[in-house]
Amino acid sequence: MRYDNGGDLLVAVLRKLGIDTVFGIVSVHNLPLVEAVDRELRFVPVRHEASAVNAADAYGRARGALGCALTSTGTGAGNAAGSLIESLSAGSSVLHVTGQVESEFLGSGRGFIHETKDQLGMLAAVSAYAASVPDAEQAGRILREAARTALAAPGGPASVDWPIDLQYAAQTDEPAELPASAVPTPTEGELASAGTLLASARRPLVWAGGGVRDGAYGARRPPRGDRGGADHVQFRPWRGTRGPRAGHRQLRHHRGRARPARRRGPAGHGRHALPLQRDRRLHTAAPGGAPPDRHRRRRARPRVPGPPRPAR
Repeated sequence: MRYDNGGDLLVAVLRKLGIDTVFGIVSVHNLPLVEAVDRELRFVPVRHEASAVNAADAYGRARGALGCALTSTGTGAGNAAGSLIESLSAGSSVLHVTGQVESEFLGSGRGFIHETKDQLGMLAAVSAYAASVPDAEQAGRILREAARTALAAPGGPASVDWPIDLQYAAQTDEPAELPASAVPTPTEGELASAGTLLASARRPLVWAGGGVRDGAYGARRPPRGDRGGADHVQFRPWRGTRGPRAGHRQLRHHRGRARPARRRGPAGHGRHALPLQRDRRLHTAAPGGAPPDRHRRRRARPRVPGPPRPAR
């Protein structure tokens, strides 16, 4: 099938994927894509590439589908790196399409606008899949491969690097089956083996991660008698799969983040003191065992009313 430009091809692929909204930034290096999406679908402009990827990530999670973000090349793609890492660590499905300089100057290092060194390598470091469109005949295949990787377990963002001259060029693409979002489901044998293992354990413990949220276990609550009295160690991606009254203990794991102490100490002041200064024994003591005067809380002095102000 023939398309007038890359934007029309992108719209056709997104429609088959069930994507109706795209978040992004308008740029000279993605204008054909943005124009087609804005004309045929819904384009939501944002002020920063990180916001585009975050919005696509959140929109995809809320719909249980694939999110899509359009960014510019070079610095624009670099701005999206932090949000791509967040999507990668969470295993959320995001299709990230970014522009690129003209293909004939790609990798020449001649300093074209927004050009960066090894942009594809940068995207590969923060994405589950990264590829560059080499010609106008393979763009559709690469977009479908990116969507397939993003939707497959364990998920993550997929980045497509698309040179601007190939976006304007007429595209040819052969219709192909698009990937469906498959929910990882254990077999009956695997469930039986897990049940036998938990039943034979003296102190059973279930280590639950992000796959529990996307799998069949997180979609339903097992009966109370089927839990086997096992404790659960849950991590941040596990949130939202179980209620607060699940009938078993939940040993939540959080990143080690010390709160600032509210007590004054020698290495800090007020609420910004070091966390270890909560313990009074760690405070530097003056000779005789008493803490230094500067560490003691000052007593509030009573206010003495002053003379009345003369009337104007």
